[in-house]
Amino acid sequence: DGSDLEMFAFGFRNPQELAFDEFGNLWTGDNNSDSGDKARWVYVVEGGDSGWRIGYQFMERPYSRGPFNAEKLWHPQHPGQSASIVPPIANIANGPSGLAYYPGTGLPGEYAGHFFLADFKGSPANSGVYSFAVRPQGASFELVDLKQFAWNILATDVEFGPDAGLFVCDWVEGWDRTGKGRIYRVHQPEASGSTAALDTGKLIRAGMAKRTSKELSALLGHADMRVRQSAQFALARKGGAGVKVLSDAARKDPRQLARLHAIWGLGQIAQVRSQIPVPIVSESMAPLIPLLADTDVEVRAQAARILGDSRHVPAHEGLVRLLGDPSARVRFFAAQSLGKLGRREALGPLASLLRANADQDVVLRHAAVMALTRLGDMDGLVRIGGDSSPSVRLGALLAMRRLQRPEVAVFLNDKEESIVLEAARAINDEPIYGAQAELASLISKGSQNEALLRRVLNANFRHGTKDSANALARFAAGPANPETMRSEALSALADWPAPSGRDRVMGVWRPLAHARDALVPSEALKPLLADLFQAPSGGVKAGIAKAVGKLKIPEASPHLTRLASNRESAGPERIEALRSLGLVDAPGLEVVLRSLQNDGDESVRKEVTRLAASTRSSSALGRILGILESGSIGEKQTALTALVSVDGSEAAEVLKVWMIKLIDGSVPKEMQLDVLDAASKRPEKGLKELVTKYETTRPKDDVLGVDRVELFGGDAAAGRQIFLERADVSCVRCHQVDGEGGEVGPVLTGIATRQSREYLLESILYPNRVIAKGFESLIVTLKNGSAYAGILKSETDTELVMNSPEDGLLTLKKSDLTSREKGLSAMPEEMTKVLTKQELRNVVEFLGSLKE
Repeated sequence: DGSDLEMFAFGFRNPQELAFDEFGNLWTGDNNSDSGDKARWVYVVEGGDSGWRIGYQFMERPYSRGPFNAEKLWHPQHPGQSASIVPPIANIANGPSGLAYYPGTGLPGEYAGHFFLADFKGSPANSGVYSFAVRPQGASFELVDLKQFAWNILATDVEFGPDAGLFVCDWVEGWDRTGKGRIYRVHQPEASGSTAALDTGKLIRAGMAKRTSKELSALLGHADMRVRQSAQFALARKGGAGVKVLSDAARKDPRQLARLHAIWGLGQIAQVRSQIPVPIVSESMAPLIPLLADTDVEVRAQAARILGDSRHVPAHEGLVRLLGDPSARVRFFAAQSLGKLGRREALGPLASLLRANADQDVVLRHAAVMALTRLGDMDGLVRIGGDSSPSVRLGALLAMRRLQRPEVAVFLNDKEESIVLEAARAINDEPIYGAQAELASLISKGSQNEALLRRVLNANFRHGTKDSANALARFAAGPANPETMRSEALSALADWPAPSGRDRVMGVWRPLAHARDALVPSEALKPLLADLFQAPSGGVKAGIAKAVGKLKIPEASPHLTRLASNRESAGPERIEALRSLGLVDAPGLEVVLRSLQNDGDESVRKEVTRLAASTRSSSALGRILGILESGSIGEKQTALTALVSVDGSEAAEVLKVWMIKLIDGSVPKEMQLDVLDAASKRPEKGLKELVTKYETTRPKDDVLGVDRVELFGGDAAAGRQIFLERADVSCVRCHQVDGEGGEVGPVLTGIATRQSREYLLESILYPNRVIAKGFESLIVTLKNGSAYAGILKSETDTELVMNSPEDGLLTLKKSDLTSREKGLSAMPEEMTKVLTKQELRNVVEFLGSLKE
């Protein structure tokens, strides 16, 4: 009726559908985030946290998807994983959508206990429906019997019909709405025509409203779970009149599933408190207490579950005894239910359960933590928080996290580093602001654990005091600290005056309430400038160079000049120093630029050219002309780009000369895009006319046309970054390189050995013009009126072979075809709207570097 709404479980990323199995377990497949992570098969337990936070979706740097990737939250259980989550059972599929559980009739017996999961990957070539089952493993499960049930179908949903068989929705092609669609019914005639299947259809159509209690009781053990559930619901709707029937079935029925449905029916009656008198509630629960000692493991587990859901306090002692049950599943439900009863004397037995479990079964630990959370006994949690067992202390910590209690800070001093890390996660990730100062204070203690340090640094950044700024600066200068974390501390100080509203660790929106004084981080860094600029770590030197530029610390100018001029240092740190010299308005910038114009590092020379143009240096045009005369290809590219920023007609005249060369075909292929791009961005009419002339004189039969200039001269490193990190293009969602990425499209490892650059660029610009072998879908019509749809497997001059979901592998003579329609590629045709020509060139360069 809409009352008593509660959060059952959280931390999922776009689960498309939920399904219960025949034992009342809830399951879902949730989607990956398109950043190299895998989709998950999740056992959805009450109170479970699966680890995803929406802020992760927007995190690319300093680490893509934040803790979700860095701390492997999407992986099945592994050592070091956050103890606050319930990890997935397995990683299945790439685009899980529809989900169904086999109800028990209509398919061959081998599918008993199986799930069916639609995997939508944008193309039928590798999409379809998986079938699999789960097998108990402690309080959780393991995945077994994974198979491709129906493949080469762009499946979006699966459902079982009342007349037997599995119905599959087929999107046909692509991601967008195409106006096409198919529905398949997958069945085996012998199974779908069986007595049990036909009986199921009749029962579902007829319904349960007019059936007697005796008939309903008999149907509690029917072969089909839909019938069993309908009978259960019908008996539960009878209220007090249904209690005796359900009680008898729960205690005496020889059929296990009938007993379980009877137990659940009694639970339904007990929980409709507003409509059922209190004596009937007690009457419905009383038969379940003896079942806590039943010989059937599942009966004990479900009795424990329902007694807790119904808050039946007389079950307390029996539930405590079940904490020692041989079955972990029984212990799981007993613990969950003890928490719901709310009696604080359960705290000791729950601590014993944690101690005996020793963190081996994470789902069982979760149940104990949920129980401790529901008890809400802070004095008791503090007491067991000092237990000699790390597992008991961890359980207390996780309960405090869920209660968002600042007392969790006591665990920051635990002797177990794993517990310290969990405390840091609790304080930062929830967040628990009352313990932030204590977390920040850990910065003075040595650690090499980046997950811990990232949160400690963030606490100091958010704390926002002079002391915390000084602590960040000292940490950055500490040679024993990890280089990446020293760089993170410097980045935090650089962002201090204008912090993002997103949390640095979690990516969620947590804007800071108070204004930030830029002098605070500047004053913290000034005494340490010499140490930081002399650090052996290139990352730290680049970090301090960038920080002093953003903070505009003029006292850093001598250090920046030395770093920029030091030929022993690497290019990236020298480039950051050059950029910051411009930001701090260093008085000797012109001198520095002249001294480095012939530097041995090309990347430094290119930055000098860019900086000279952007700062309107008087020598900028002369330097550009010199480079265009005798510089390397990379320098000439930079010089042409710099011409856009140089004022005056002379710069335009230089570009006109180069445009004429481009039209004549005398510009090196690596520089053609740079000439065209620079000329297009200048305002002069004469340049615009030359650009138009070039574009209109391209060969009409050239598929790539003016885009041919994007074939050469790109930056492979920049292209790799786009491929792996740019969420708006999501290359890594669909393609794998060296084992990283999705499985929607072809694997691109070694693609440059197999294909030309022209092929690569054409595939990006016009994905439907050339579709990779094994990924092209077809719809063909034959002269006899037959029509087939499927994936093209091979083709000769006279025949083609296609894999059809309906008919399997078909060999068709081309002479028999009357029409042939090619399906769309899963790759969108919108890359030119998202990527600039320079970025496209970089992606082509990256792909062109992928050789076997």
